[in-house]
Amino acid sequence: MATLFYKDEPRRWTEGLPIGNGRLGAMVGAGQTRDVIHLNEDTLWSGYPGRDSYTFDKAVLAEVRELLRHRRYPEAEARLLEDYPMQDVGAYLCFGRLEIERDTSGFEASSYRRELDLSTAICKSRLGFWSGFSTEREYFASFADDILVFHTQSTQKNNQYLLHFEPYLRHQAERREDGITLWGVCPAEMLGRGKDTGRTVYDETKPTVRFAAEMRILTDGALSDHGGVFGVYNATYMTVLLSIATSFGDFQHPRAKDERALCREKMQAALTYSYEELRARHIEAYQREFSGTEISFAGEDKSDVPTNERIVALAKGESDPALVATLYEYGRYLLLSSSREGSQPANLQGIWCKDINAPWRSDYTMNINAQMNYWGAEQAGLASCHMPFLAMLRDLSKTPNHHGGAGWYCAHNTDLWRNNLEASTGLWGYWQMGGVWSCRHIYEHYLFTLDEDFLRAYFPVLEGAEAFLSSHMIEEEGYLTTSPSESPENRFVFEGKKCSIATGTGMDLSLIAEFYEYFPLLCEALGKDGAPYRAKREKIKPLSIGKDGRLLEWNEDFEEAEPGHRHISHLCGYFPCNLYGEESPYFAAMKKSLEARLENGGGGTGWSNAWIANLYARMKEPKEVYTYLRRMFEKSMYSNMLDAHPPFQIDGNFGVMCAISEMLVQSHRGKLELLPACPTELSTGEVKNIRARGGYGVSMTFEKGRVTSLTITDKDGRDCTEALISAGKVIFPTEK
Repeated sequence: MATLFYKDEPRRWTEGLPIGNGRLGAMVGAGQTRDVIHLNEDTLWSGYPGRDSYTFDKAVLAEVRELLRHRRYPEAEARLLEDYPMQDVGAYLCFGRLEIERDTSGFEASSYRRELDLSTAICKSRLGFWSGFSTEREYFASFADDILVFHTQSTQKNNQYLLHFEPYLRHQAERREDGITLWGVCPAEMLGRGKDTGRTVYDETKPTVRFAAEMRILTDGALSDHGGVFGVYNATYMTVLLSIATSFGDFQHPRAKDERALCREKMQAALTYSYEELRARHIEAYQREFSGTEISFAGEDKSDVPTNERIVALAKGESDPALVATLYEYGRYLLLSSSREGSQPANLQGIWCKDINAPWRSDYTMNINAQMNYWGAEQAGLASCHMPFLAMLRDLSKTPNHHGGAGWYCAHNTDLWRNNLEASTGLWGYWQMGGVWSCRHIYEHYLFTLDEDFLRAYFPVLEGAEAFLSSHMIEEEGYLTTSPSESPENRFVFEGKKCSIATGTGMDLSLIAEFYEYFPLLCEALGKDGAPYRAKREKIKPLSIGKDGRLLEWNEDFEEAEPGHRHISHLCGYFPCNLYGEESPYFAAMKKSLEARLENGGGGTGWSNAWIANLYARMKEPKEVYTYLRRMFEKSMYSNMLDAHPPFQIDGNFGVMCAISEMLVQSHRGKLELLPACPTELSTGEVKNIRARGGYGVSMTFEKGRVTSLTITDKDGRDCTEALISAGKVIFPTEK
């Protein structure tokens, strides 16, 4: 199993190494003489329930639709924005940081190494000295005991440490001889965005999240408190245990739990185990969830070369198949570490955040980023990690419909409170398809697991989305379409003015068309009548192709304000949706649209680059897949292999994980396609139990693009290889 390792000290947060157990996270900056560890808990958000209780004026909406019908786009946008609420969603908050300084005066270091072992989810560092002794440190977020553990072990005594514990949120503290207990509240609001660091607003009258934390220091040395800084002296070992808990129950009940009792309970339970026992329990629990799916590619062994050097070399064109496999396994590690069943979903930064006012509030951006986080979850054998996102959809289905109509929807952003707030600009604000965009994840989870109990439980969410579409769509020239509509974060030029609001964008129509293809299938899977929805599918306005052969992004063949825009929203019908294949005229139009984007500088940001890699994988173009895999290393990756948007966004890591799955196994057209887009550079290797639609698990070895051994199991683990081959359900690479 892969390991990320470095010989250089981390100079900034984006060079740290992430640990997490779904609920708790930390970015570990393990230096030679100082560790800087930023701490996170997934329910630490600003805000409180019920801030989005408003309804759009239907008369204004009718007026806007009439303006759009007469092609008065700038006026329609201006009128729509007059009625917008000026609110932001809540902000995901960093708890604070812990700094550990060690006194090495009088000793000269001979070696230094830090690493993240993906097989154990343990971050390690080792410092050796010419005098012969060494110090080893380990850091993990326990999967078994739900606490953060930092351990230092030296080969000699006389080690001295200073510990600075700095919570960022308003709190009170009670110090004890071996640690500290503290409690506090999250802010009601974060004012400001972007480069404005914002103002933190606390309001005791609002039901914000309460939190508690307890840190305990265990050592064989002397321990003292120097006015807020803990000192450890003459120690051979030191173990720091950190428990964090909140009062959060669910999005409607922010103060449902006794956070102080819960925090204390977790700490007391952990204290009954030795460090070795805590470590062993963590590894066993982690591996139980992480193991099962694995890929590897044959190539030169470069495991003795630091990861940052390998990234640079691969970006320059050197071959390093194992590093691509590491990127895949790292994606699996990050998803499990930030989105575990029962936790919150992975946000824009997963669970790792160093700021009180993070970029884009580190929220759930529902026009691509939140969905991309989960594109590859099922294939990667992490179906359980998909559940926090699906649970969020169930929450969102209970939020108000701001149009006062039936059903539910989701706009541009949401947060811990499942607020559904349209942003205060037409550039992204009035996009209404976040819910429909996300419902396909319910469909995908069912296709991969064939779990009818799950489908039955989540069917009301789908029904609510359908009810919204039925009330939201309008009829135009005999077809159903949307108005107003936009293509997320992009603009067109009309009569010299940049506009965002139109009708029936390519993305809207693609998402709605796909919804009405799978919704009747799911109805029938539960014994319900799907015919009315099939009829509605026939009435959805078809996609349009422009005069130059490209798929139209908007309802007209407008001039584009940014021909190389990072979003490629109108291509979602091809990937991740599966609306049309190579035989369709839309395929050629989609491909031409993609080429035009790239010719004009598109794909310049991490998640956009990952989306392009997925499109080329679905198109079965291995050369282009590798081009954009390599481009991730070249332009969109920090030295710790996290995605550089920039700044850091985790969606690129999860998106490229999905692209690697897609190039190895595809299962979206009723058959299993093996190595459909596997590049020459990665054409020899092994896949263990990659998951496929239909509940299948695929294991194979391959050499120079040819499958040399194959085992396919069904959802119950039974071998069904020969049966599927005999039925013509398996497509080998030599058959294409």
